[in-house]
Amino acid sequence: MARSKKKAALKSTDELSNFANGKTENPDLERVRELEEKIGIKISNPLGTNDPKVFEKTLADSNLSDLQRLCEKVGIFPNSDKNRLKDQLRKEFTHRTKGQRTVSLQQDFDFTHPDHPDHEKAKKIFGL
Repeated sequence: MARSKKKAALKSTDELSNFANGKTENPDLERVRELEEKIGIKISNPLGTNDPKVFEKTLADSNLSDLQRLCEKVGIFPNSDKNRLKDQLRKEFTHRTKGQRTVSLQQDFDFTHPDHPDHEKAKKIFGL
């Protein structure tokens, strides 16, 4: 029992530490990452994503050596400080992802769409 309490305490301190460091998880970003992974964006794009929010989170979570590795991967000479590398990577991200920014998530039909379950009710209400 003492071991399970210790694990629970460690989990809560890890969560608190991540919160304090600003590394809280966003479920929408996780879903975008999963979708991009399934359709192979990580393989075709050396930056690893087409979503600006996911890319910004990656930059925020990266240390200097991670940023230098990513620069080498995309063809940027990594000779600068951390902030300058981030700016260069942002420019490269904008250049490479122009026109293909995000994965579109499935949208629910608007009630005016004929396939929406309340379409007939809406037509009656509007007198159509």
